[in-house]
Amino acid sequence: MKADRADQLVCDLRKFATFLEEWWSYLPDDLDVGITSHLWGWDVEDVPDAMIEAVRAGLKGGAEIRKDYQHSYFRVYLTFGELEYKIVCDRDQVCTKKVVGTETVTKKVPPDGEWTEEEVEQDVVEWECHPLLAPAKEVTA
Repeated sequence: MKADRADQLVCDLRKFATFLEEWWSYLPDDLDVGITSHLWGWDVEDVPDAMIEAVRAGLKGGAEIRKDYQHSYFRVYLTFGELEYKIVCDRDQVCTKKVVGTETVTKKVPPDGEWTEEEVEQDVVEWECHPLLAPAKEVTA
C-alpha cells in the first residue's frame, strides 16, 4: 500500500471513530465494520508474498489470525477486537493441490430424464500452503 492511501484510510477511520463516539446512541446494536482486500494475480505481482507480509504485519500488530480456504478462495481474517480485516485471494495462488488418493461417494447425477444417484470415484486432496498460511488438511470434491 502506498503511504498516501494509508494516510487517507487512517484519516477516514478516525472520522468514523469520532462519528461513533458522538452518535453511538442512534446506531443499531448490530453495527459491523468490514474491511476487505482482494488480491488477484492481475492486480498483484506476487500474491503469496503479499498474503504472507499482511499476516506478518497482523501478527506484529496484535491481530488474531484466522484462515479459511474452503471452496476456491483463500481468506485470512485479521481481527483487532471488534474490527475484522479480511484478505481474499484464489486458493491456488497460495496453496498447491496434492491428490493423495480417491474415495467412492454417492452423488446425484442429472440424466436425460429423472435425477438419479450413483456411486462415483473422486479425488481426495490436501492443500499444501506456505507455513504462515498453512491451515489443516482439507478433503474436497
